[in-house]
Amino acid sequence: MAKAFALQRSTAQPVAVDTVTVTLPTIGAPITGMQTTPLFPARCVNLYTVFGGDPYLLSLSAVGNIEVLRYVSGSWLVVAGPFTPAIGHALTPLCLHVVNDTIVALWSDEGATNDGIAEVTSTTGTSWTSPTLGLAPIGASNGGHSIVYRGSIWFATAIGLWCYAPLARFVTMSGIAGSYDVGETVVGSLSSTTAVVRSFNSPVLRVDTVSGSGFVAGDVITGTASGAFGTTTSLTRFVTPLPDTGSDGLLTGPTGPANLIGTFASWDGILYFVQPKTASGSIRFYQLDSAWEATLDVPAPQWTFLTGTTGLVDAGFATISADSGMWSLFVNKQDELCMFYSGSASTKLAKTASKSLPLVFTDLTNTLLPSTIATKTNIGVTLYTDDRRRDNILQSFFIRDPGGTALIITSWDGLSALVIKGSLPGVDFILPASRKGQESTFTNLQPACSITATTEPFPGRLRIDYLVRSDPARTVDVIPEYSIDGDRWFLMTEGDGDTGITGLPATPSGIPYFFNWDTFADLDGDFSNMELRVVPRISGA
Repeated sequence: MAKAFALQRSTAQPVAVDTVTVTLPTIGAPITGMQTTPLFPARCVNLYTVFGGDPYLLSLSAVGNIEVLRYVSGSWLVVAGPFTPAIGHALTPLCLHVVNDTIVALWSDEGATNDGIAEVTSTTGTSWTSPTLGLAPIGASNGGHSIVYRGSIWFATAIGLWCYAPLARFVTMSGIAGSYDVGETVVGSLSSTTAVVRSFNSPVLRVDTVSGSGFVAGDVITGTASGAFGTTTSLTRFVTPLPDTGSDGLLTGPTGPANLIGTFASWDGILYFVQPKTASGSIRFYQLDSAWEATLDVPAPQWTFLTGTTGLVDAGFATISADSGMWSLFVNKQDELCMFYSGSASTKLAKTASKSLPLVFTDLTNTLLPSTIATKTNIGVTLYTDDRRRDNILQSFFIRDPGGTALIITSWDGLSALVIKGSLPGVDFILPASRKGQESTFTNLQPACSITATTEPFPGRLRIDYLVRSDPARTVDVIPEYSIDGDRWFLMTEGDGDTGITGLPATPSGIPYFFNWDTFADLDGDFSNMELRVVPRISGA
């Protein structure tokens, strides 16, 4: 049973949108002191994720503070924050995502001067870094779409598209004495930042920050195990220093605000973004350079405007406001790039099957979209994909209909007509908009699994350590899977000597296990990016 996490702003109540029964089971009590007005935009998405089996929520308080909350034993507890804005500044939640083994909260800090992106991270869920503020100057955001792609987070703002890669921090050093050990802890003399060494190729040290706000120029970074030391001369955090405004420069300026209701989608490993049609400009599709990597620190523009896109029937101008609805660009179950969009005239559904450029869409509105949906105007469409069973992926669309004051629940198999499952009262739901079911599905440890480490004991073998939790305690089976493009998942071939994949006892606090993946059996060649997951199932289910 697929239950998508959502937050009803007017009541500050976290809920699970049950896409089967079309009900709203509550998740704990309402969030104490939460902002319940459009100062917390209902357009915000991806403010919920699951980390280590526990649900987390990025919230805005009534007095304007940012808070990260964790759901523990039936209660929501603040685990990071409250983070208070400076005088004359306003904070807006951007997104909450898990990138590899790190949970990341991002928000915008906007004022007359010193605007910026702020973030906190954690590898445990309980101990968080101090907030790093002003990572890069930012224009109005007010909560646009975001997506995890190649170990980084891309998100949309009114002045362009931004990337933040929490796990790729490179420090260039001088006066180096000794050699740092991979895995050791290093400490900065000025910043008191502590970090873990991920690689060392003199004079560049790559680290993951554990505590503190990050190293600064002039820091003498000392290895606690190796005794090596060196002085920081420059740093690369991998927040893009300026927004990417596209090859045509129209992801900013008068057309830039349309980004806030636009959407990212990854299709066969290529990242796309659609800028909706507004009174300031027409629909525009962009594609990220296929060779892009966060660690390359390449200059903008990396987003190319795709000329010649055809087949999209006009739906009228989209509306942009704090509570306006987003468009949905997504890949359906038939591996086709689709768009579900709405404007001042109507609502449309279209798809393109060919991956060659230019993109040629086929309109599906008259054949597959119910007229009760197609005739609505200025609705918001949010995709919820439950992909935890790769042989039975479920795609649902949450439609916020301001005119009907309801949240409409629909589903689509990619072939037959869209099915309307029912509706729920209210249009102020803050919803998920993720292609990953594991980060937007509320399971309440029924059961849950998280990867804690990966090591390569010898070529062709990858050891995957993971923690299995279940409340109540029970026996589970696990399904280790990998994905090259982030969309399609494949079974891993099991090597010998691991803890097995069936009949594993699980408890609420968790029991550790490990899986040995025979990579030579499944992979041919080297891959710069790979996504891994271990999906738990109740034994016999």
